Amino acid sequence: MDTPIRRVIAEHDTKGNASFVSDEWLTPYDPTTAPEFTTPGPSAGFGVVQIHRSRGFPADNMRPLPDPHKTLVPLADTKGPSCRILDLPPAESGWMHRTLSLDYFVVIWDCGNDYGRQEIITEDGVRLEKTPAGPIYDPEEE
Repeated sequence: MDTPIRRVIAEHDTKGNASFVSDEWLTPYDPTTAPEFTTPGPSAGFGVVQIHRSRGFPADNMRPLPDPHKTLVPLADTKGPSCRILDLPPAESGWMHRTLSLDYFVVIWDCGNDYGRQEIITEDGVRLEKTPAGPIYDPEEE
């Protein structure tokens, strides 16, 4: 839960020229240790990396924003889009929630939701899909 995440930020000037303004590694933190925001230890349930947060939608790409990393951001941020990574430890059941947020799982193996539906993602990231008939569909079996 303490593997750093690389965040690269690019911007455009008023003439439309692109440039990289930031290239840094963000270390996950335990939000329950605010305001120190220490690295998650063995008793922490998860680690957090706050990648981006804007204050409206659509995001104003001309408005300078403070770095959101190591700040307490609501789980469902109603002020604008937010991008964060939650690092759950291996062999944990994890947790799902119902909020106004739109959540993506990047790497999950054998994940079930609260309706009993199972999704299986292989080690190489290939998602095995269920067909309308029910069984797991494996494209390599064709």
